[in-house]
Amino acid sequence: MRAEHVVIGSSRAASLPPGVIGKHSYNASLPGIWMRELKLMLEYAHTVRPLKSVFIALDYYMFRTENVGKVREGLPPERLLTLAATMRDRFAQRRQRSKDQWVSLLSVDSLVQSTLSMFSNEVPQSEYLDDGTWLYYPQKSTNWLYSFVNKKRMREFLAESGELDLVEFVDLIDFLSANDIDTTFFLSPFHGSVINSVKAAQR
Repeated sequence: MRAEHVVIGSSRAASLPPGVIGKHSYNASLPGIWMRELKLMLEYAHTVRPLKSVFIALDYYMFRTENVGKVREGLPPERLLTLAATMRDRFAQRRQRSKDQWVSLLSVDSLVQSTLSMFSNEVPQSEYLDDGTWLYYPQKSTNWLYSFVNKKRMREFLAESGELDLVEFVDLIDFLSANDIDTTFFLSPFHGSVINSVKAAQR
Protein backbone atom coordinates (compact mmCIF):
# COMPACT_ATOMS: atom_id res chain seq x y z
CA MET A 1 0.00 0.00 0.00
CA ARG A 2 1.64 3.23 -1.22
CA ALA A 3 -1.37 5.52 -1.03
CA GLU A 4 -1.55 9.28 -0.53
CA HIS A 5 -5.25 9.16 0.28
CA VAL A 6 -6.77 6.52 2.57
CA VAL A 7 -10.27 5.49 3.56
CA ILE A 8 -10.27 3.50 6.77
CA GLY A 9 -12.78 2.14 9.23
CA SER A 10 -14.68 -1.05 9.98
CA SER A 11 -16.63 -3.13 7.48
CA ARG A 12 -19.12 -0.25 7.46
CA ALA A 13 -16.61 1.63 5.30
CA ALA A 14 -15.53 -1.36 3.20
CA SER A 15 -17.53 -0.41 0.11
CA LEU A 16 -16.55 3.28 0.00
CA PRO A 17 -14.52 3.90 -3.20
CA PRO A 18 -11.30 5.70 -2.18
CA GLY A 19 -10.82 7.11 -5.67
CA VAL A 20 -13.30 9.89 -4.95
CA ILE A 21 -10.84 11.61 -2.62
CA GLY A 22 -7.85 11.54 -4.98
CA LYS A 23 -5.42 9.50 -7.02
CA HIS A 24 -3.09 6.96 -5.39
CA SER A 25 -5.84 6.05 -2.93
CA TYR A 26 -6.72 2.89 -1.01
CA ASN A 27 -9.45 1.60 1.25
CA ALA A 28 -7.71 0.03 4.26
CA SER A 29 -10.85 -0.84 6.22
CA LEU A 30 -10.89 -3.95 8.40
CA PRO A 31 -13.90 -5.72 9.89
CA GLY A 32 -14.30 -4.76 13.53
CA ILE A 33 -11.23 -2.47 13.56
CA TRP A 34 -10.22 -1.04 16.94
CA MET A 35 -9.04 2.54 17.44
CA ARG A 36 -5.50 1.38 18.25
CA GLU A 37 -5.34 -0.66 15.04
CA LEU A 38 -6.68 2.25 13.03
CA LYS A 39 -3.91 4.55 14.25
CA LEU A 40 -1.21 1.90 13.72
CA MET A 41 -2.33 1.36 10.12
CA LEU A 42 -2.35 5.09 9.37
CA GLU A 43 1.14 5.45 10.87
CA TYR A 44 2.31 2.60 8.65
CA ALA A 45 0.75 4.14 5.54
CA HIS A 46 2.31 7.51 6.35
CA THR A 47 5.72 5.88 6.81
CA VAL A 48 5.53 4.13 3.44
CA ARG A 49 4.29 7.26 1.65
CA PRO A 50 3.31 10.60 3.28
CA LEU A 51 -0.45 10.85 3.48
CA LYS A 52 -2.27 13.87 2.10
CA SER A 53 -5.75 13.03 3.29
CA VAL A 54 -7.69 10.39 5.19
CA PHE A 55 -11.40 9.60 5.39
CA ILE A 56 -12.13 7.88 8.71
CA ALA A 57 -15.30 5.99 9.53
CA LEU A 58 -15.98 5.88 13.27
CA ASP A 59 -18.05 3.26 15.09
CA TYR A 60 -19.35 3.56 18.65
CA TYR A 61 -17.50 0.44 19.89
CA MET A 62 -14.13 2.06 19.10
CA PHE A 63 -14.65 4.41 22.05
CA ARG A 64 -15.67 1.87 24.65
CA THR A 65 -13.37 1.62 27.66
CA GLU A 66 -13.04 -2.16 27.39
CA ASN A 67 -11.71 -1.82 23.83
CA VAL A 68 -8.86 0.60 24.57
CA GLY A 69 -5.51 -0.70 23.33
CA LYS A 70 -6.96 -3.73 21.57
CA VAL A 71 -5.03 -5.22 18.65
CA ARG A 72 -6.17 -8.44 17.01
CA GLU A 73 -4.00 -11.53 17.25
CA GLY A 74 -3.60 -11.62 13.47
CA LEU A 75 -1.95 -8.19 13.38
CA PRO A 76 1.58 -8.63 14.85
CA PRO A 77 3.87 -5.57 15.12
CA GLU A 78 6.10 -6.97 12.34
CA ARG A 79 3.33 -6.29 9.83
CA LEU A 80 3.28 -2.52 10.38
CA LEU A 81 6.10 0.01 10.30
CA THR A 82 6.07 2.92 12.73
CA LEU A 83 7.22 6.49 12.12
CA ALA A 84 10.55 5.74 13.86
CA ALA A 85 11.21 2.48 12.04
CA THR A 86 14.78 1.16 12.12
CA MET A 87 16.49 -0.89 9.41
CA ARG A 88 15.84 -3.99 11.51
CA ASP A 89 12.14 -3.10 11.68
CA ARG A 90 11.99 -2.66 7.90
CA PHE A 91 13.69 -6.00 7.29
CA ALA A 92 11.31 -7.77 9.69
CA GLN A 93 8.33 -6.13 7.99
CA ARG A 94 9.43 -7.22 4.50
CA ARG A 95 10.01 -10.75 5.74
CA GLN A 96 6.57 -10.79 7.37
CA ARG A 97 4.96 -9.42 4.20
CA SER A 98 6.49 -12.19 2.09
CA LYS A 99 5.30 -14.76 4.61
CA ASP A 100 1.78 -13.30 4.58
CA GLN A 101 1.62 -13.46 0.79
CA TRP A 102 2.59 -17.13 0.70
CA VAL A 103 0.23 -18.03 3.54
CA SER A 104 -2.65 -16.21 1.82
CA LEU A 105 -1.89 -17.81 -1.53
CA LEU A 106 -1.83 -21.32 -0.06
CA SER A 107 -4.67 -20.86 2.42
CA VAL A 108 -7.74 -23.10 2.50
CA ASP A 109 -9.97 -20.08 1.79
CA SER A 110 -8.01 -19.24 -1.37
CA LEU A 111 -8.18 -22.85 -2.52
CA VAL A 112 -11.93 -23.07 -1.93
CA GLN A 113 -12.66 -19.77 -3.67
CA SER A 114 -10.44 -20.68 -6.63
CA THR A 115 -12.14 -24.05 -7.00
CA LEU A 116 -15.61 -22.49 -6.85
CA SER A 117 -14.63 -19.90 -9.46
CA MET A 118 -13.42 -22.60 -11.83
CA PHE A 119 -16.05 -25.30 -11.41
CA SER A 120 -19.15 -23.61 -10.01
CA ASN A 121 -21.75 -21.26 -11.46
CA GLU A 122 -22.58 -19.85 -8.04
CA VAL A 123 -22.11 -16.12 -7.55
CA PRO A 124 -19.55 -15.51 -4.75
CA GLN A 125 -20.81 -13.74 -1.64
CA SER A 126 -17.69 -11.57 -1.41
CA GLU A 127 -15.95 -9.50 -4.04
CA TYR A 128 -12.54 -7.90 -3.47
CA LEU A 129 -11.33 -5.00 -5.62
CA ASP A 130 -7.86 -3.58 -6.32
CA ASP A 131 -8.54 -0.34 -4.47
CA GLY A 132 -9.00 -2.22 -1.19
CA THR A 133 -12.78 -2.14 -1.14
CA TRP A 134 -14.75 -5.32 -0.69
CA LEU A 135 -18.40 -6.03 -1.27
CA TYR A 136 -20.48 -8.60 0.54
CA TYR A 137 -23.70 -9.89 -0.93
CA PRO A 138 -25.68 -11.75 1.74
CA GLN A 139 -27.80 -14.65 0.54
CA LYS A 140 -31.52 -13.93 0.46
CA SER A 141 -32.14 -16.75 2.92
CA THR A 142 -29.95 -15.10 5.58
CA ASN A 143 -30.98 -11.44 5.14
CA TRP A 144 -33.64 -11.74 7.86
CA LEU A 145 -31.09 -13.16 10.33
CA TYR A 146 -28.56 -10.44 9.56
CA SER A 147 -31.20 -7.76 10.10
CA PHE A 148 -32.31 -9.38 13.37
CA VAL A 149 -28.75 -9.50 14.76
CA ASN A 150 -28.04 -5.87 13.88
CA LYS A 151 -31.27 -4.68 15.48
CA LYS A 152 -30.48 -6.71 18.60
CA ARG A 153 -27.01 -5.15 18.87
CA MET A 154 -28.42 -1.65 18.48
CA ARG A 155 -31.02 -2.24 21.19
CA GLU A 156 -28.28 -3.46 23.54
CA PHE A 157 -26.17 -0.40 22.77
CA LEU A 158 -29.05 2.02 23.35
CA ALA A 159 -30.00 0.28 26.60
CA GLU A 160 -26.47 0.38 28.04
CA SER A 161 -23.84 2.15 25.99
CA GLY A 162 -21.11 1.58 28.58
CA GLU A 163 -18.29 3.91 29.56
CA LEU A 164 -16.44 5.69 26.77
CA ASP A 165 -12.74 6.55 26.56
CA LEU A 166 -11.49 9.21 24.15
CA VAL A 167 -7.76 8.95 24.94
CA GLU A 168 -6.89 6.94 21.82
CA PHE A 169 -9.07 9.17 19.68
CA VAL A 170 -7.20 12.23 20.96
CA ASP A 171 -3.89 10.47 20.18
CA LEU A 172 -5.14 9.83 16.65
CA ILE A 173 -6.09 13.48 16.17
CA ASP A 174 -2.70 14.58 17.51
CA PHE A 175 -0.93 12.30 15.00
CA LEU A 176 -3.01 13.59 12.08
CA SER A 177 -2.51 17.21 13.13
CA ALA A 178 1.23 16.87 13.73
CA ASN A 179 1.70 15.43 10.23
CA ASP A 180 -0.61 17.96 8.56
CA ILE A 181 -2.93 15.29 7.13
CA ASP A 182 -6.26 16.55 5.86
CA THR A 183 -8.87 14.53 7.75
CA THR A 184 -12.58 13.85 7.43
CA PHE A 185 -14.48 11.91 10.10
CA PHE A 186 -17.92 10.46 9.65
CA LEU A 187 -20.31 8.27 11.61
CA SER A 188 -22.05 5.51 9.72
CA PRO A 189 -25.55 4.79 11.08
CA PHE A 190 -25.90 1.48 9.22
CA HIS A 191 -23.72 -1.36 8.03
CA GLY A 192 -21.98 -1.19 4.66
CA SER A 193 -23.59 -4.42 3.53
CA VAL A 194 -26.91 -2.56 3.36
CA ILE A 195 -25.44 -0.50 0.52
CA ASN A 196 -24.03 -3.65 -1.05
CA SER A 197 -27.43 -5.34 -0.91
CA VAL A 198 -28.97 -2.38 -2.76
CA LYS A 199 -26.23 -2.59 -5.40
CA ALA A 200 -26.76 -6.34 -5.75
CA ALA A 201 -30.49 -5.84 -6.21
CA GLN A 202 -29.80 -3.50 -9.14
CA ARG A 203 -27.80 -6.14 -11.02
